[in-house]
Amino acid sequence: MSTNLGFRAATEKDKQFLLQLRIATMNRHISNAGLEPNHENHIERINYRFESAQIIEYAGQSIGLLKVVKEGSVWDLVQIQLDSNFQGKGLGRKIIQSVIVEAKENGARVKLSVFKKNPALGLYLSLGFITYMETENTYEMLFS
Repeated sequence: MSTNLGFRAATEKDKQFLLQLRIATMNRHISNAGLEPNHENHIERINYRFESAQIIEYAGQSIGLLKVVKEGSVWDLVQIQLDSNFQGKGLGRKIIQSVIVEAKENGARVKLSVFKKNPALGLYLSLGFITYMETENTYEMLFS
């Protein structure tokens, strides 16, 4: 499946897709954290470091978002979201592994933040991320 996987820079035209993707993939996790999902927060999160956003495509179809801020010695994996039809197929793992490899090649480590009740936590742990800090709702994780 991954041979038809591609990436392109996100544009303003992608924002409606990104809003729909965020609602579909994150509302449950936001609610599970005891927070109330809302439109303004979704828009704020979409716009945060938008210049680093890449649309994940499969066979020419937009299926997700990858947002990595590649600055300094610790890169920030801000967001990775895949359409539910493409979850559980190993794509997220392959994408994150490629980010880790690229970071290592550039002498950097990778950090991320995940809601405590998000099933993606298991993926991050299996990839070797460790928790270096926690907040009320999230684990802050680092791959070194």
